[in-house]
Amino acid sequence: MNSRLRAVGFVLAVIGIIGSAASAAAESVHGAHRLVGSWEAAILPAPGVSLPALITFSSDGVVLATESPGPFESLGIGTWVPRDHDAAFTFRALIGSAADGGVNTGRQKVSGLLQYDPATDSWSGGVRVELSPQNVAFTVPVVLTRIVVE
Repeated sequence: MNSRLRAVGFVLAVIGIIGSAASAAAESVHGAHRLVGSWEAAILPAPGVSLPALITFSSDGVVLATESPGPFESLGIGTWVPRDHDAAFTFRALIGSAADGGVNTGRQKVSGLLQYDPATDSWSGGVRVELSPQNVAFTVPVVLTRIVVE
């Protein structure tokens, strides 16, 4: 019985070490990156048109995004990674409508590659939006401006 407890203890210790190492590796990849933080996004679908959104990039690679929703749109949830001086991300959200009794009627996938502008502490790039099951896809420019403590 004592050897069984030791074996279980050893396995739990190994799992803990692996978990800590994975967390530290994620932190070292994302932690000091300029993208970490919360941003106001301006989605620019046409000249003179700017749609607002909010997006957060965490130090462990998580993306949370929201915009003014339609009848039903979930929070966007996804991941991001640094790519040299740029950053790539993908998030997904669920879409529905009150007319459909709150049932999910579609999904959106949003992905992009952002470039940093140190002069303005902002990010910009093209963002691809894919809607399913409608099989609609389009790319729009986006500009991120850091939300600062006031």
